[in-house]
Amino acid sequence: MANRWAHEEFTFISDRHWEKIPNQSDDGRLQLFCPETGTSLALSMEAMDIPKNKIESVAKSLMEARKFAHVRGIQDMMQSNEVPDLQFVEEHIGPNAGGNGYEVVYEGSLPGKNFFGFLGFVSQRKIVNLIVVTPFSYAKGHAGMFREVAGGFSVVLP
Repeated sequence: MANRWAHEEFTFISDRHWEKIPNQSDDGRLQLFCPETGTSLALSMEAMDIPKNKIESVAKSLMEARKFAHVRGIQDMMQSNEVPDLQFVEEHIGPNAGGNGYEVVYEGSLPGKNFFGFLGFVSQRKIVNLIVVTPFSYAKGHAGMFREVAGGFSVVLP
């Protein structure tokens, strides 16, 4: 039986069991955890007013900012200033299928630690951030959890 998380701004459908992680603040984030794979996801949205001719540059800035934050988060967790050896297998910035915003994607791994992925959308009225992290494992499906989650996620744009 599929689990469905619906909101006026997005829908997430998955055949896996997800538990909602209580949010410590009221910042509009949705955080879910899949006990089967150890995967966590965090979804956030920011209302914006972006001129149409600036959407692409904002999308490029979002990619840079998210990758920087990802590195900093790992450094903080490891309590080190050493740059982690992140291996990216996919990076993409381009117009979304509907043509009314830009899609920002990266995925990869921290070898021996985890698989990760980021899916972002930039439109004239919002920025959507979806981050997925799965602990490293050779078990079937672990490496593909980001793509599975992204495949079940749809956002309302613009």
